[in-house]
Amino acid sequence: MIDGERGIAINQLNNSILLHLIRIFMRQYRIGAPKLANILNNFLLKPSIYGLYGFSIFFSVIVIVKTAGFLVGTYSGFNVDYSDLDLSFIGFSLLFMVGILKNFQDHNKY
Repeated sequence: MIDGERGIAINQLNNSILLHLIRIFMRQYRIGAPKLANILNNFLLKPSIYGLYGFSIFFSVIVIVKTAGFLVGTYSGFNVDYSDLDLSFIGFSLLFMVGILKNFQDHNKY
């Protein structure tokens, strides 16, 4: 077996184990597929989309400020560092949390 094939086999095994654990969780807590899909949508998908908006907003502001600084002459060159991505990740985290906390406003919905 080639290493790449072994990695694929292990990945498939991990996926099947994950699916099995999800089925056990659904059976244990008597959660149907539509309700689980609703929970995943509200607590994972929507907050992730909010987080991507936050990341893009922070990253856009950083790029605009660096471009303006380069044009004015404050910066000698224009470059985007890993620290800029780290700061943009703060935007992702903040808006991800906002997306999750929005779900707790109407707690009777679930």
